Amino acid sequence: MNKRIQAQREFFESGRTRPVKWRLEQLNYLKNAVKQYEQDLLNAVEADLGKGAFEEFAAKMKLFYEEINYCSKHLEEWTKPEKIKTNASQGSGKCFLTYEPRGVVLIVASWTYPAHLVLTSMVSAICAGNCVALKTSDYLIHISQTIKEMIRECFPSEFLDVYSGGAEVTQALINTNLDYILFSGSASEGKDIMRLASEHLIPLTLELSGKNPCIIDRSANLPLTAKRIMWGKLLSCGQTCVAPDYVLVHTDVKKELAKELIKTCDELFPKGALTNPNYGKIINDQHFDRLVSMLDMGKIIYGGQYNKETLKIAPTIIDQARLDSPLMKEEIFGPLLPLFNFESLDDVFALIRRRHRPLALYIFSEDEKIQQKIMNNVAYGGGCINDTILHVTNPKMPFSSNNMGGYHGKAGFNTFSHQKSILKQSATKSSTLWG
Repeated sequence: MNKRIQAQREFFESGRTRPVKWRLEQLNYLKNAVKQYEQDLLNAVEADLGKGAFEEFAAKMKLFYEEINYCSKHLEEWTKPEKIKTNASQGSGKCFLTYEPRGVVLIVASWTYPAHLVLTSMVSAICAGNCVALKTSDYLIHISQTIKEMIRECFPSEFLDVYSGGAEVTQALINTNLDYILFSGSASEGKDIMRLASEHLIPLTLELSGKNPCIIDRSANLPLTAKRIMWGKLLSCGQTCVAPDYVLVHTDVKKELAKELIKTCDELFPKGALTNPNYGKIINDQHFDRLVSMLDMGKIIYGGQYNKETLKIAPTIIDQARLDSPLMKEEIFGPLLPLFNFESLDDVFALIRRRHRPLALYIFSEDEKIQQKIMNNVAYGGGCINDTILHVTNPKMPFSSNNMGGYHGKAGFNTFSHQKSILKQSATKSSTLWG
């Protein structure tokens, strides 16, 4: 492993990755590689997550192509030095920022959005001129193998290299003293990554999943709200980092919302979800058993059926869940949706703040004052008003859970670049301080 990382460091230090023309060529190679392997990637997603995930990933391939096209179009502009206004002490000097690549960067991939997030984060790293060590998820046997085959066939390992395995592989990679880390996954795993990185003073970005709330005000369009919540919840069977995790609905409209959520599920799966070939499955036995154990942590008002053999759990709506139960302490990452009612937004804010900062938050309201109050009083990565998940599809907006960087478009370029501050002083004119 050390030899492979050292080979990447030598490749980076040779200067090969710095020219914008070279970076654009690599982006084009990556786009062509994905086109070449697109069907293999889709088949791998279906094998690991079921046909429903296959169809969702097919739609998300368009987002990857949009991302890489957008970055290719703007990369030259992003890499130009940025002029900064001087202050009085700098005399006749000129100030500017330059963007330089960080070096050899590690991308630790999550099993949620299994290939899409891997590919878009690689686009960001390539745009910035880095060499990439990619650590794929050990949960995704077929997807990880397909990505590894694609990268190794289409790129030299000194530029892009792929590693498989569990936490021990990630730890070993960090101990090679890399230049930057992007990690996508749970808060508990993020803490381990951050602790290891701190031992080597490696800067990093953590894209942490969390308990993403949906807040439904009395003014919400309830039929449409129910459809958009269930679409977001059941995308990849709830196994996405920005999936709605639980619902906070005003007491006055709770019963009506519950009816609309149930109606939406019946319309989606009139003969039941477990026998529907387009309905996804849970990633593995461990997560299946964890989700099944949560079913008795509240009152099931819809669903609750499951099939151990196929690893499928029906869309399940749970009322009166215990706040101190794993259902409300852990990220659900499955098709279980707890409902809670509220009287005051202050109670909503208090409940959300007692948990880890959400990666996403979804507001359903026609009242702009309510919308603004929620946005101003809750810290979260990003979100939607009157929709779910779609905020992550725009390459012009950053995707992040914290203030340590993000990715997508220019934000991703910035994350994987070091901004170098430069003062260029005149060699003939006098400066204010030193003559």
